[in-house]
Amino acid sequence: MDGKEVILDIDDLYIYDRYGRVVAVIYLQVEESELMNVNKWLVVNGYAEITDYNNEFNPFTWTLYVEFKSPTTEGGTSQPIANIVINEVELNPPGLTTPSPIF
Repeated sequence: MDGKEVILDIDDLYIYDRYGRVVAVIYLQVEESELMNVNKWLVVNGYAEITDYNNEFNPFTWTLYVEFKSPTTEGGTSQPIANIVINEVELNPPGLTTPSPIF
């Protein structure tokens, strides 16, 4: 996924978990009208296991691919909602300061 644009569906109940990580489902556009659920792909390919936490997501109902409709502006042109660049990801970085614990 290095260098790819992704879409984040950030949790409406808890934006961050107790370690300060963003709680989200990640989607990668694979066709003009199709997104791949990266979280589901990680499970299917053995890189992750499902643990259902108290948030808006139900991982047991996820499908690998979902239909995609590009967001549009008032003029009808496609426009990203936000641009986010992630340069490096660490698992539970040492010295991480977190927002108030949620769980």
